[in-house]
Amino acid sequence: MSRQAPTPRCTSNDVVVVGAGSAGCALAARLAASGARVELVEAGPAPPTAGQDATNCDLSGRLDWSYVSEITGGRRTPVPRGRALGGSSVINTCVALRPDPASFAAWEARIAGWGWSDVLPYLRRLERDVDFPDADYHGGEGPVPVVRWREDELEPASRAFRDAAQALGLPDAPDLNAPGATGVGPAPMNREGWWRASAERTYLCARPGPGPRILVSRLVDRVLFRGTRAIGVRSYGAAGELTHAADRVVLCAGAYGTPAILLRSGVGPAEELRDFHVDVVANLAGVGRGLCDHSQVHLAAAGPAADVACPALQTIVRTTTPHSPVRNDVQLCVLNRVDLSRYAPEIAGDERVLVMLCAVLQHAQSRGRVSLAAREPDTAPCIEIDYAAEEDDRRRYREALRLLARVAAQDAMASFPLLGGPSPTELDDRRLDALVAARVKTAHHPMGTARMGPVSDPSAVVAADLAVHGVEGLSVADASVVPVSLNANIHLACTMIGERAADLVA
Repeated sequence: MSRQAPTPRCTSNDVVVVGAGSAGCALAARLAASGARVELVEAGPAPPTAGQDATNCDLSGRLDWSYVSEITGGRRTPVPRGRALGGSSVINTCVALRPDPASFAAWEARIAGWGWSDVLPYLRRLERDVDFPDADYHGGEGPVPVVRWREDELEPASRAFRDAAQALGLPDAPDLNAPGATGVGPAPMNREGWWRASAERTYLCARPGPGPRILVSRLVDRVLFRGTRAIGVRSYGAAGELTHAADRVVLCAGAYGTPAILLRSGVGPAEELRDFHVDVVANLAGVGRGLCDHSQVHLAAAGPAADVACPALQTIVRTTTPHSPVRNDVQLCVLNRVDLSRYAPEIAGDERVLVMLCAVLQHAQSRGRVSLAAREPDTAPCIEIDYAAEEDDRRRYREALRLLARVAAQDAMASFPLLGGPSPTELDDRRLDALVAARVKTAHHPMGTARMGPVSDPSAVVAADLAVHGVEGLSVADASVVPVSLNANIHLACTMIGERAADLVA
């Protein structure tokens, strides 16, 4: 019987990509296709083929980092992030929503080169829009299929929510990814039929030609430096320690994982690094600071039972709160079904609750931080954010929840009455703020913990070309670099960053 060769103690590559999420899969696949020797290192396993449907998010914890965040009111709550090939695209709700061009205008105001005209070619390159393939702002040949729910596929709650929003005067928006689109429409999804089109499936499994060398179940501890030049990374797994030597290292470990790796590597605020006895390679005060995350507040509703296999989310409203200078700063939606034990455990025993109406803040002013809890790589970082810290965010929630309640009060939603006390339309500002503080939680879109900006900006971590300030041979390409609050779910934006990184770091 032949014996398996031992794991090598060191590998040699042109590029090592750390993290196989939405950005990392796109980057590694594109670089490998161009002829580079690429190694993709992922802490999680290859996801099982079973259960990879596009009908619901997976909050079971089986493919999760099990991170916990301290949030508003001192509460501690899970913040799911995917730990598998495909990252969070393996466990999320498969919403393929683009940020509004205005978001990229705000990004470009921070640093040139990331405006709408700069990113649109990459949004088109990644996309195979099934419904609008001929639109000049969509792509028709990319690896990521984007499709919207048809009228005959809508669950009763989603159809009622759509009809109620239109009755209230919100415009019909058949393509919510059209530049400037606002109103109510079917959710664009990255799915192939009923199968989840995760980053792993679309970039690592389905691409022709050479691909990256993929190592799974390898936890990266830190970037290795010679002076201030990155020369590789060190990882740990069942086979022990492994050094991955490379000419360039690109961190794609996400808005929580990337700053933790940078800090363990000696890149971050010098005072914090010394507290953990980490030698300082580059004193960058912005690492882990500036955490931005969309948040959500729910209103529970009763109604006819949904099929246990029905899609969780099918209809979305993009709208702008009164007097807001930011377009499409909130999102409203209905969840046809939820696992109450995980989504809202405080009401898990209420058998009347069958659907959730949600207000999601798409432009957030409140900021948090990611910091080390310990030097060891298997210790989760500290994550802290007060979603209701800023008055502007509280104002947006008041407006969003009152609008959501007005939608729920329309005749079309009569079969789905709100539960749990007075409607938000009956609450004054103080009581509505208290409701937000009690219910607000993550909407699973963290960004900004290694933000992009010029070297003159003391809070900036990476340059416009994604290179980390103060060192050589090290880049970041994931949601960490986003310097503004993008007004959309972040899967497509992260994939776009990975696509563009393949050109910038090649």
